Amino acid sequence: GKVVQVVSKIAARAIQIIDHIKAVAREDPKRKDITLDSSHARTLFSGADGEQVSRKETIRAMRRAEKLWPALECSHRPNDGRQTTRLIAKVDDLQDTPHCDLWQRSGRRIALSF
Repeated sequence: GKVVQVVSKIAARAIQIIDHIKAVAREDPKRKDITLDSSHARTLFSGADGEQVSRKETIRAMRRAEKLWPALECSHRPNDGRQTTRLIAKVDDLQDTPHCDLWQRSGRRIALSF
């Protein structure tokens, strides 16, 4: 597979979230919305041994993914007392997807091409 080098674990997980959302959008083109909550993202990040990533790091990665891809909206699930964080995207807005395989690293910055 491809090797992705980034400045931080959070950026690597944000790119993993973007790749996952792009895959979900390709699998079911009839969907209108795509949602990814923090518990699903933690499962997505778990390694071969099944160890869960912390909730705090997961939420930071979700917010970073929102910054990298403006079509994503990071918010809380409505009417949820625990205020579970989730990413929401409308499939129609996902046309301008960042290409995570064409990026550059320069000091503390990452540039993704659109």
